[in-house]
Amino acid sequence: MHSKLSILLLVLLSTSVLAQSPSKAFELLDAKKYDEAEMSFHKSAQKIKDLVPAFYGLGLVLSNQNNSHQNLDTAYFFTTHAELIYNGLEKSDRDKLFKNYQLSIAKIQALRYAISVDAFKRVDAS
Repeated sequence: MHSKLSILLLVLLSTSVLAQSPSKAFELLDAKKYDEAEMSFHKSAQKIKDLVPAFYGLGLVLSNQNNSHQNLDTAYFFTTHAELIYNGLEKSDRDKLFKNYQLSIAKIQALRYAISVDAFKRVDAS
């Protein structure tokens, strides 16, 4: 019994060490370190409370025209999921997202719309 508890504790601690804050990922994005920001947002998504900012951040990274790994389909996917999760949150959780990340439903929807416009322009140009 003692060994099972030790293993569980070790797993929980290692997961929390691997998870990162979305704030760090946004800093990396601001510094134009797209690959590092993407990895950091993926790590942030390991915590349920960080899913919305992590998915929104992945949408930002993957839709950025300066990112050599730009992928509008995947950016749209993550942004849509950020919106779906956001819509299911309590008001207090939404307020925390705004306080910590200036993240609102309007900001998420604006990004999703911008991604769809960029994708349409590419299809229309070809």
